[in-house]
Amino acid sequence: MNLAANVWADLRGTGFIVNNDLAGDNVNLEANSSAYVYGSGGHIGIAGLNVQLNASGENIDTVAGASFNLSGSYDRVNLGSNTSLGLLAGIGSVVTGNDDQIATLAGTSFELFGSRDTINLAVTGGSAQVTFDSGSKDEMVYANGSSISAQGNTSFNLSGSDDRVDLATNGGSSCLGVLSGHNIDIYGDHSTINTLPGTSLNLHGSTTRSGLP
Repeated sequence: MNLAANVWADLRGTGFIVNNDLAGDNVNLEANSSAYVYGSGGHIGIAGLNVQLNASGENIDTVAGASFNLSGSYDRVNLGSNTSLGLLAGIGSVVTGNDDQIATLAGTSFELFGSRDTINLAVTGGSAQVTFDSGSKDEMVYANGSSISAQGNTSFNLSGSDDRVDLATNGGSSCLGVLSGHNIDIYGDHSTINTLPGTSLNLHGSTTRSGLP
């Protein structure tokens, strides 16, 4: 399918290949659909469950309660509440969402702005990376051997081991709660860490420690 300018395409089914999705175009994927979408700057809507999408450089929005897997880089993704996103491949995407579930495979990286999301990094092994943009609050991360960065004015909890955590990377302060795990390397200044018993940390920088067992 080759899109002309300012086209709306509503797709139901699997195996679609869409070309020339540019600014002004809209591709809408219904439940149980799959598509490769080529282009840059177009809009893709996720309108249901079990959607499979390959796309890079696109603007993606979902309805509340949707679920989809994404392979692609440098997308801008706006998640409706209670949406499930599987990031299968790609780097550099920016995700916005609240009360969502995000799981990634190894080798992926993305930015997140939101609150009360649950993030599982590199669920099948290996490492992945997430960066919390300033203002993200009450996030929950599960990770082993991955990297988590947080800009200032952020808060999140972590359960995992052998991770690297960088706090308040653009100044200000971050708040981290370590719920479980060992050998976590934490870098940053002027931030706060709270831990539960049985955890072990390696601190680098003038980070404030509180709530330690």
